[in-house]
Amino acid sequence: MASRKRSWSLRLAPRAKTWSVRIWLPHEGRTIELSTGERDPEKAHLRGAQLAAEQLAGKAPPPSPRSSTCERMSIVDAGAKWLEASSGRIGERTVGAYAQVINSHLAKTFESLLDVSHNSVRGYIDARLRVVQTPSVRHELSVLRQLTLWAAEQGLISEPPNVPGVPRGALGTAFERRRRVKADEYSPDEIRAFIAALPEQSLDGVFVVRARLELQYETALRSSTLDRLSVPEHWRPGERQLRLARMVLKSRRAYTLPLTDRAVEILTSLRVTSGLVFGWHDYTEYVRAAAEQAMPQDKAEKFAQIHLRSARATHLLEMGVPLGVVQQMLGHNRATTTDRYVRTSVRATEQALRKFGLRR
Repeated sequence: MASRKRSWSLRLAPRAKTWSVRIWLPHEGRTIELSTGERDPEKAHLRGAQLAAEQLAGKAPPPSPRSSTCERMSIVDAGAKWLEASSGRIGERTVGAYAQVINSHLAKTFESLLDVSHNSVRGYIDARLRVVQTPSVRHELSVLRQLTLWAAEQGLISEPPNVPGVPRGALGTAFERRRRVKADEYSPDEIRAFIAALPEQSLDGVFVVRARLELQYETALRSSTLDRLSVPEHWRPGERQLRLARMVLKSRRAYTLPLTDRAVEILTSLRVTSGLVFGWHDYTEYVRAAAEQAMPQDKAEKFAQIHLRSARATHLLEMGVPLGVVQQMLGHNRATTTDRYVRTSVRATEQALRKFGLRR
């Protein structure tokens, strides 16, 4: 009597270095492939036999430890681990650029690595081409491919998903004008009036507005840093400083930022005991409306959320805070970078002349 052909076989997943098992299901007339989650051939053989027996008996296999870990790990956390592991091979500037792509773009579409598939990436490409040009999308896809390949090599996923490229001939969408213009000079009174004009919460009540933007002025932090600010990783109730890690900063240089009394009051009032303090939200319409209410028209038309950073740097220097301290607050490596944020004004010059008795 001829022996029956074995109904399953092992396969080493391309580039992932983990074994998967191919199982023939005669009652369904098809072959399926499941990851064993193992790199060792002997362990993979035992796991493959178990999976095959369960499938042939009509039982669904339990999720492997690796896949359940991946389900719990967000793409932001996976990206942070990848960039931390890659920091010795790629420059700090590149690490910062990759982190910005992951946190500002990829994370808004793919919650975890398990959400990355051919179809989901196609949808991502179509959406991004409606707002940016093709080179930007190609760069983002390159980051996604590198991240998923690393995840597969680490066993977080069974094998890298198929990440398609941008369709040939696609141009994307160019902005009619620059999204950001150079900051104007804003007086302390104008900034205070702007903050007072902001609503406490968004129209749907989902996120805070005034506290978020006032804290940005008090700390002079970038929007991307505040989006990722977390308790207790970066701040605990009662503390008077922020412990800013490399992965939340554009400069990729960790540092401790002392807080003003008002900044501590704002953080305390939010009553966040764990997790993100703010998260990412779109404040554009609230910023525009408050600026139109609080500022002259020519300034309101230019004003953007990031200009709170420039205004804070200027006001601190006008108060007599040393340049080196302002440089540290802004997280700059060079004072020449901080100098580009400062906006001199006739108002500040007149105040200085009166202070030294040179003008009545």
